[in-house]
Amino acid sequence: MKKLLKLLVAGVLVVSVLAGGAALYINETGIPHCTVEKVDLQIALTPERLVRGRKIASVLCASCHLDPTTGKLTGHRMADSPPQFGVAFLHLTGCCACHSADFSTNDDLDPEQSKGFFGGGNTMTDFNGRSIKTANLTPDRETGIGNWTEDQFIRAVKGGFRPDKSPIVYPMQAYIELTDDEVGAIYAYLKTIAPISNRVARTSVLTASGSATQGKKIYYEYSCQSCHGESGLGLCDLRQNRKHYPADDALGTFIRNPSAAHPGSKMPAWEGAIEPSEYAPLVQYLRELADHDPDDKQSRKASLDV
Repeated sequence: MKKLLKLLVAGVLVVSVLAGGAALYINETGIPHCTVEKVDLQIALTPERLVRGRKIASVLCASCHLDPTTGKLTGHRMADSPPQFGVAFLHLTGCCACHSADFSTNDDLDPEQSKGFFGGGNTMTDFNGRSIKTANLTPDRETGIGNWTEDQFIRAVKGGFRPDKSPIVYPMQAYIELTDDEVGAIYAYLKTIAPISNRVARTSVLTASGSATQGKKIYYEYSCQSCHGESGLGLCDLRQNRKHYPADDALGTFIRNPSAAHPGSKMPAWEGAIEPSEYAPLVQYLRELADHDPDDKQSRKASLDV
């Protein structure tokens, strides 16, 4: 026994001496390095590549890096995302990162082993810091999308409305960059995963106070503040609406069908969802938001093309 202990001690000492020697060598000589040759990288900018690059950037980059006050990928403070999201997003660029049980229990190397894979219930936040639970996307017929048709799923992903015509709120955004075939492929895959019975409570609709104007009540009734914030500064800067749409009719037309005015807009088309009589007071409230914009007199060019 004593002999074994002596051997163990001797082994530890040898390892310690070797490790110490290596550390001393590196400290004296520095970490070995080699000369890196400069690479002259040339990229051919073809129209096809630019279209493809814009699509990929819109799907994977814009939601985090788009500054609503510039309309460019200049970055913005992501107060709307939990800290765990950063780690998850580095490894998972797919829908399961958000729609599984929790960022902390996602399996980055094998996503299908994540807890509650596509079963929803993960807590996220909107632009006002309000908690939003992600939806169950498994084919469970009672609590998931098992009863949805492919067309209904495409409408939800690209158009921002559920089969019952209720709007899908931020942080989920419309993926208008995807083709119907691409969304259909996602739908086909989701139909193959194991159904999970997890009834995720839908976030209740906020209401404006009784003394609020009719326009503000409409703004909250349709959950506009979820994407645009209570002040009008969210995914895009609604406070700049006078610069883009001086005429009330033009602003109302944009709300009805944003992509018709600005191809590529992620904002859902509200035609048929908002009552015709509600557009005028809603537009009036948006004008009020513009009147309270502290930066309105500055020459900042915001964009409604989000």
